Amino acid sequence: MEQTPTTPVDWGPGLHVTAGHGVNVAGYERYLGRWSRLFVPSLLAAADVADGQALPFADEVFDSVICQLGLMFFPDPGRGLQEFRRVLRPGRRAAVCVISTARRAPQWGILAETLSQYLPDERDVLHLSFALANPTGLESLFASAGFREIRVHQETREARFDSFAEYWASFETATGSLPQAYRASWTSSPRRPGPGQDSTFRI
Repeated sequence: MEQTPTTPVDWGPGLHVTAGHGVNVAGYERYLGRWSRLFVPSLLAAADVADGQALPFADEVFDSVICQLGLMFFPDPGRGLQEFRRVLRPGRRAAVCVISTARRAPQWGILAETLSQYLPDERDVLHLSFALANPTGLESLFASAGFREIRVHQETREARFDSFAEYWASFETATGSLPQAYRASWTSSPRRPGPGQDSTFRI
């Protein structure tokens, strides 16, 4: 049977999108992301990627260590800071950035507080982002790890949303513990949290 020749298809960069178009993150997650992430632990183990609490480096080899929005998720932040201190040369610095209190970080704090009403047993996990919000406690962790001349600064950045829908859209498709908990509660709870509950979600 004779076949009609087909027109070549422009697959686009990386076979993910048509040339000139952006990646549909939600679509990628539904099609591939939810499966591919199941293999990430094995992939990282095969690559022998550094554990933040057991860095595979010799003592005193780095001029600086930077940790951006990660220390509060370490199972043992104090142990992580000890590793930071161990790999630093004498007199050099470590710098970390952590999220402040839920009240001072409403982008995530509002959702964490609300989800805790639906998932009370998961409250500690839902508030893990704010676990190092206390400046005195953070300073004490650094001191216990052997750091000196410790300075903790609170800084504020402001972001604005044109509408509540814009604000809420980020949770509908985002990764992370809070968006995942929201989506789980949406499918399992008869009291579904959502953007229609204006008295609960205020920014």
